[in-house]
Amino acid sequence: MSIVGFGFTKIKAEKIMGAKGQININNNISIKNIEKTNIGLMTGKGAAKIDFKFITKYSPEVGVIELEGNAVVMLPEAELADIIKTWKDKKNLPSNQASSIINYVLEKCNIQTLILARDINLPSPIRLPRVNINNASEVITKKPAKENKKAPAKKAEKKTSKKKK
Repeated sequence: MSIVGFGFTKIKAEKIMGAKGQININNNISIKNIEKTNIGLMTGKGAAKIDFKFITKYSPEVGVIELEGNAVVMLPEAELADIIKTWKDKKNLPSNQASSIINYVLEKCNIQTLILARDINLPSPIRLPRVNINNASEVITKKPAKENKKAPAKKAEKKTSKKKK
């Protein structure tokens, strides 16, 4: 299976009020429809268009980001028939294809919601890495030792330096 197309059909980002205190952020993705489509690239393979909706909700009601779109996947005809049949019968994706399709859509949607949240000044919808520097104030405000023969820093220099002849 390979994903040969992806696009957004709806992008909505709304900031309702300023962020204060504890904020919970919930991301949800749902598959709205799956249908066979024709892209005419290779014989023996078919394509399916998968419509999705991705929502990021901030609570209390600080804001909401909604994305809708579709992904086009190309796969062998037998697998395509299995996906279409499973969707019609159960409104579900077969588990062997579901994880790769949903992970791809999540990757694209998370990046887009991160950009939209930044643009309308909402907290990041995904946890970003942070640096923790211990004693940061000491590192920034520490002043170099004065040049004094009795200063400990000067003694350390004498021990490690060799005399030149």
